[in-house]
Amino acid sequence: MEYAISRRFDVRTHTIVPNVSWGLLSHEADVLVMRETGFLLEFEIKRSFSDYKADFKKHKWRNGLSKTIKKFYYCFPADLWRKRRGHIQEILPEFAGILVIYKNGERLPFSEIIKPAKLNPGCKALSKPQQLKLAQLGTMRIWNLKRQIITSQNDKKRLNQSSRGSK
Repeated sequence: MEYAISRRFDVRTHTIVPNVSWGLLSHEADVLVMRETGFLLEFEIKRSFSDYKADFKKHKWRNGLSKTIKKFYYCFPADLWRKRRGHIQEILPEFAGILVIYKNGERLPFSEIIKPAKLNPGCKALSKPQQLKLAQLGTMRIWNLKRQIITSQNDKKRLNQSSRGSK
């Protein structure tokens, strides 16, 4: 789902970082997109209705949107949206938008904005140090993924070598 969200933006002009859980915000964000202007968009992925309902018990909503988030979207898989559309809209915060994500091959484009998010009027652009911090967090994700890929490839090689040796 993160990849489908990222396809909505030009990576040459936007900084797109998944799984921001520390270092920048007071809450966890599934995907943050920083525009050239330094303003942030947040995308919260919900894979089940119970996960969506549980989100409103978190303290991050007690004071509304963070002052660093310009727009906020809840993202749902298309099948969940089709089944629970009415229930989702009943408890949707006024400021939140809705983005539906389609499975590969189900539909192009891969995502569709069902309800646009409202602009957060009190939002401030990230400072240069905050922008650098977001870029650093994104870079950390890349190196962790590369390490995981290399480890997985090495494990497969070892497994293949040991299975050949046992024949």
